[in-house]
Amino acid sequence: SNASLSAWQGIAREPTPAEAAMMADTLDALMAGMDEQGKEILSWRLQGCSIPDISLEVERSERTVSRVLERVRSHLERLADK
Repeated sequence: SNASLSAWQGIAREPTPAEAAMMADTLDALMAGMDEQGKEILSWRLQGCSIPDISLEVERSERTVSRVLERVRSHLERLADK
């Protein structure tokens, strides 16, 4: 459903308990197949860090960080289509 995707597009209020549970489930599904570097990159991004800042934190190129985040986006879109 598109509900999963819309839940990740940034909300300006606190999530309802149902939204929080859905977001936690979606995050678990996203991270299930990720390596530690991917999880770290996603974690930094979810905290609002920019790609250049993440690149410095994880000591990887901005291109690598962008590729990891693109894979996350693709996976999230596949989850949303279910």
